[in-house]
Amino acid sequence: DLQQLLYVSPAYERVWGRSAASASEHPHEWFDAIPPEERDRVFASFSRLNESEASVSQEFRIARPDGEMRWIHSRGFQVRDVAGKVIRLTGIASDITERKRLEASLFQSQKMETVGKLAGGVAHEFNSIMTAIIGQSELLLHDLAAGNPLRKNASEIHHAADRAAILTRQLLAYGRKQILQPEVLDLNLVLAGM
Repeated sequence: DLQQLLYVSPAYERVWGRSAASASEHPHEWFDAIPPEERDRVFASFSRLNESEASVSQEFRIARPDGEMRWIHSRGFQVRDVAGKVIRLTGIASDITERKRLEASLFQSQKMETVGKLAGGVAHEFNSIMTAIIGQSELLLHDLAAGNPLRKNASEIHHAADRAAILTRQLLAYGRKQILQPEVLDLNLVLAGM
C-alpha cells in the first residue's frame, strides 16, 4: 500500500517542528506545512513519482507551527520489486534554509556591487562635465571686471559646480569602495551656501 507511512526520521521534528508520531498519524501533514501558493507545484512534482518518474526533486518552503519559514530540498524515489512494479516510495528532505539565506545575501551583495560600478561610471562622466564647467566659470570670473553685474552669476555657477564636484567625488569613492572619512558639518553654513 503506497499510502501507508512506514518510517519518519526523528530529524523531521527538528526541521518541521512537528513530532514524528504526528507525521505517522497524519501522513499528509508535511504537505499541509507548504504555503498554499507552492502546493500545486510540489504536489504535481511528487504525483509524477506515483506515475512515470523514477525520482523527483523539489525545493519549497514550509511553515513550522511556531510561524518560522524554512526552505526544504526534497527528493523522492520509486522502489520497485524484481518484476519492476513500484512497491514503495521513499524520500529524503534536507533543510536548506541557511543556504538560501547565503544565496540571498550574495545576490544582494552583487546588486550593491553593480550599483557601485554604475555610480562610479556615472560619477566619472559627470566629473568630466563638472571640470569643464568649473574651468569655464573661472575663466569667466577672471575676464569680468569687479563691478560687472554678470560677475555674481558667474560666481554662483562656480560655487554650484564646486558643490557638484564634491558630490561627484563621493560617488566616485562609493564606486571604488573607498572608506569615506566622516567630517563634522555646520548645517547652517551648508544651507546658507545653497
